[in-house]
Amino acid sequence: MRKKRVAGPRPFVEWLSTGRDRAIPLLEELLAVPPPGRDAWLAAHPGARTVHVLHGLLYQAEAEPAQALEVTGFVVRHIDSATTPPEAAFAHTFVRGWAWEARALALLASGDHAAALQAHERAGSIFRQEPRARPELRKVERAAALFRPGLVASLLRDTPPAKWPELAKREELRSSAALEQLSAEVVSRVDVVPLEAAAIAEVATAIADALDGVTDPVRSKLRAYAWRNRGMAYAALARDQDALAALSHAVRILDPFPELARDRAVVVYGLATVLSEAGRHDESMALGRYGEAIAAYRQVVAEAERIGEWNLLASAHNNLAHSLIELSDFTAAASHLDRAAALFQSLGQLLSVSRAELARGRMLLRKGDVEAALLQLHSVREQFLRQNLVEEAGLCGLDIVEAHLMRGATIEAEAFARQIVREFTAAHLNARAITALGYLSETIAAREASGATVERVRRYLGTLRRTPDAEFRATA
Repeated sequence: MRKKRVAGPRPFVEWLSTGRDRAIPLLEELLAVPPPGRDAWLAAHPGARTVHVLHGLLYQAEAEPAQALEVTGFVVRHIDSATTPPEAAFAHTFVRGWAWEARALALLASGDHAAALQAHERAGSIFRQEPRARPELRKVERAAALFRPGLVASLLRDTPPAKWPELAKREELRSSAALEQLSAEVVSRVDVVPLEAAAIAEVATAIADALDGVTDPVRSKLRAYAWRNRGMAYAALARDQDALAALSHAVRILDPFPELARDRAVVVYGLATVLSEAGRHDESMALGRYGEAIAAYRQVVAEAERIGEWNLLASAHNNLAHSLIELSDFTAAASHLDRAAALFQSLGQLLSVSRAELARGRMLLRKGDVEAALLQLHSVREQFLRQNLVEEAGLCGLDIVEAHLMRGATIEAEAFARQIVREFTAAHLNARAITALGYLSETIAAREASGATVERVRRYLGTLRRTPDAEFRATA
């Protein structure tokens, strides 16, 4: 049975600790009973319905997060009727409050924020009954406040961005609930205002690293996701080295916890994606980056298959194929594309199926099978247009332009580039994207375009998705 320090007056601490130690045999007998039979067991063993036994169960819930929801539910069902010596009646109040606080944390970990708020408020109402529980009351009141919508958002809104780093020192933000809200703020901004996302992510990681009990699986998961979000925000700003460092740190946080295998796979997937993007943006390091990305994606494939995360598995196969294409390993890439397309089809994700087929067209183009590539790319482009996905169709169209340039058909390449411009203009897409596509058309008309020119424009359009105000540079 795990032992931890209990806060409170020394005699109270000693009374609880001693009683809990004596209750260990009963605790072990109770925990050996499957959860559905524990209520009946307790009814048959009334001598076990004590504050000490139930308090011991709270320690079990903290030591084994996977059991926390069931164990805390059992405790709160029985804590009101637990026996306590008259001279230690106040202990019953403390343990009741702790039971509901533990229940709130278990509900938070399960994603049920509304129920977590109710549990925290129940804990607060109990602690108000005991003057000696004022520190406990303040703690649960701070936590409850964070579950109410808008606290973190209002602090960010009312604080100048230059002073956001100071928010990491705010006592009311030093909690798991605050990290959840900060994470949501980062995710909502990362593709729109990545500078703000990065600033908020830095606040979140500062808070996460300062939390007590950072080796606990639940808090370690929150801490890892704070670092993961920081990495993705840096990636959106093209700060590739910082992004890779943050994501690698997130992976290391999760390494000691086999029960967090799914979360580790998600973080490794993000790391692999950034490695792949870093290869595209830094030609001198492309081979090394893609090699690292392939190794990371293979980890994700193995782990996602083991735990049955089919969405993650499909995406990992797809992205692994993209990286293999970059290294001209076409046989392996085709195998992973087949697997990705089949998984996306079974999941009903038809847009993702089209994107996998787009990758197949690019693979054919890279292999030099230009005519087959054109047939494949035209088919995929029609799928995108039927779904009114003009931007996706335009990116596919750039591959068609490149194919025409490879076969020396500059007139067809120029005409197709101008067609993409017309489509982007009619759809009122980013004017900067239209400018870049216009530049491509003009360089083709002047017989100065090459595959590298197309790639430069393609890369820029990808940058605009993350940073809509990015400037286009005509030369690399």
